[in-house]
Amino acid sequence: MANHASSPSTESFRLSESTFLKVRNILAVIAVIGWVALVAGYFVDHHRFAHSYFLNSMFATTFAVGALFFVMLQHISGATWSVVVRRIAESLMMMLPVAALLFIPNLLGMHSLYEWTHNEVVANDALLLKKAGYLNEPFFIARTVLYFSVWVFLAFKLWGWSTKQDTDRDFAYTEKSRRLSAFGLLALLATFGMAAMDWVMTLAPHWFSTMFGVYMYAGCALSFTATMILICLRFRSNGILSEAITEEHYHDLGKWLFAFNTFWAYCAFSQYMLIWYGNLTEETIFFRHRFQGSWEPVSHLLIIGHFFVPFGILVARWAKRNLAVLGVLAAWLLVMHYVDVYWLIMGSLYIDGIQPHWMDIAGLLAMVGSFGLTFWIRLAKQNLVPVGDLRFERSLHFHQV
Repeated sequence: MANHASSPSTESFRLSESTFLKVRNILAVIAVIGWVALVAGYFVDHHRFAHSYFLNSMFATTFAVGALFFVMLQHISGATWSVVVRRIAESLMMMLPVAALLFIPNLLGMHSLYEWTHNEVVANDALLLKKAGYLNEPFFIARTVLYFSVWVFLAFKLWGWSTKQDTDRDFAYTEKSRRLSAFGLLALLATFGMAAMDWVMTLAPHWFSTMFGVYMYAGCALSFTATMILICLRFRSNGILSEAITEEHYHDLGKWLFAFNTFWAYCAFSQYMLIWYGNLTEETIFFRHRFQGSWEPVSHLLIIGHFFVPFGILVARWAKRNLAVLGVLAAWLLVMHYVDVYWLIMGSLYIDGIQPHWMDIAGLLAMVGSFGLTFWIRLAKQNLVPVGDLRFERSLHFHQV
């Protein structure tokens, strides 16, 4: 497969048939193994299936939300450096329709996840009775449909304009994308913040935090950036886009990784500090459960492994330009993000301590395979880069100032 940094032809940025089939088959095998194991797990233990499935569907959804955020932010800012990597982000963004479809089992399994869906529990709990106007199944489902409808609409419009621009090079599509993104970014911030509180925070319905939505949003941006870096590096190792995505682009991706990890830590500390300072029982219970028993080392791992170690390395310029180091840190932070999502979700469902289960792995394989297939098939149908964007040539020759 040829990749040329100057005046590339459209065919220069297409996946070869052999590469497409090889990766597609690997992802299909991963998905089949995961889904077969998950289906078997459903008949073994319905309750645990609901927990493991929800954990991994939420983990996978964060990548797609983070990608949508990245694409809209690039359109708003008019950034040049990111044009060559934007199609990869757009393909990740287009996992959102699959995320919506795969979220349906979570709605069907609500009674295994949320105590506020049990009438007898609500009837004997004064606080849940006060929240019943908001925390009820019909309204919860309606809000979930609204969230995904907004995200899928934004993703399809931006994807459609970007791919059409490949053929006609009409600058009007860039302007349309910028205007939609200005509104869409606000809509995404609002809807995902509400979704995070609806889906994850209400697993422990007596607890609340005004920082929670922003905290999870930071995780979405971080997980996407880490995934983007790993995909680009994997392409590079196979001679794909090796001249188009240069050390300069990786440097900027490293900056994004550093920035979002620092922002995640800021949100985490701010949430903890406000709750510690307020010292209210209904707020401190969240951290009390996670700093006792087998949850305590997980909490310490997040503090050290999610923030201090990556921060100490990524703060240096050389680390963001050393592709081997950048790749290791991206992979490490992806693992830390999974630990973080696990800590948030399972910490509310199993307050006495960690209860790992083989269905957690099965769910991860099913989601990685399914979302990966969606991304790969979508990407293979188009150019790997937005060749019709009028900033494309400048992006190819981008250099740090």
